[in-house]
Amino acid sequence: MMKKFAFLAVTVLFIGLALGRPAYAGWEILSLNPPGSNGSVARAISNGNQAGHAYVDKGIHAVMWKNGVASGWIDLNPAGVTFSEVRDMSGTKQVGSSKIGDVDHAGMWSGTSSSWVDLNPTGASESMAEAVDGDQQAGYAKFGDNDHAGVWKGTASSWVDLNPEGAVHSEAHGISGGKQVGSAKIGGILHAVMWSGSPSGWVDLHPKETAESWAWGISGNKQVGQAYVNKQSHACMWSGTASSWVDLHPKDADSSTAISISGDRQIGGAEFGEHWHAGMWSGTAASWFDLHALLPEGYTDSHAYKASISSNGEIWIVGQVETGPWTDQAVLWHYTPDKPSASPSGEGK
Repeated sequence: MMKKFAFLAVTVLFIGLALGRPAYAGWEILSLNPPGSNGSVARAISNGNQAGHAYVDKGIHAVMWKNGVASGWIDLNPAGVTFSEVRDMSGTKQVGSSKIGDVDHAGMWSGTSSSWVDLNPTGASESMAEAVDGDQQAGYAKFGDNDHAGVWKGTASSWVDLNPEGAVHSEAHGISGGKQVGSAKIGGILHAVMWSGSPSGWVDLHPKETAESWAWGISGNKQVGQAYVNKQSHACMWSGTASSWVDLHPKDADSSTAISISGDRQIGGAEFGEHWHAGMWSGTAASWFDLHALLPEGYTDSHAYKASISSNGEIWIVGQVETGPWTDQAVLWHYTPDKPSASPSGEGK
């Protein structure tokens, strides 16, 4: 399910920028790679803590970092499990999956490896928890040959199957305020969709002018994801209806996707040539800000997944950077607004 990591022979802490890069004062990039680990990815952030996975003892372990400190990592891998990962976190809860035998089981932690709760629904051959908000978790489980989107409330028995009538496949990837977003395969085409906790009353977000679409994240009345336009994946945003679709695709990008929302920012990335750049938007394609441009020379690819934005405009974004294939390293982009700087908006590429 996840790729293996090779040794990452790079500096593990970056403050400021290397010569030859644009100067963006107010930004710092911190490595979260655990000491001794050959690779890692940060996918979630909440209450000043971060979570994801790391290569530990020849296995991939779910991990959590306290307050953005690489050495303050906590191994969440349940006893007897060789593979686990965190996909999202909210408050004191983390969600993702652990491999039980050879099967992925959706699950939830409360900050320790021993707190693991198996969420795999009865009758499901495998499952994944992708998102958490309050007392609800969202994800999907496989029944027969097809994945079904679903939502839990902390136990396997609380599972509610969200698969819409007529859909042969569905997945939920984001959750906020009792609503879930993801995709459903309808008439052979993937449609971005939104639910309100049940398989009925779902909203089709698929823009009619696009070939296929997915929704990855939701916050309040906004949803983000991607849609295919002229055979290109375009990052996009909705406000609860298909007709509200806004194309966020950056100028000159070959493809793009938006993964999550925090405040008035959309987090994701875009591909330029053969390389992926982490980035963010403020509601329009022209507002694209290239986070990859903040990295020192030598980094080929970067990915951003989630962000946390304080009331004073301070920004924390988690993701990963790479120097080549199989060289993932978890990182934290941090912007402090009270330092003299260009605003982190507008075109940053």
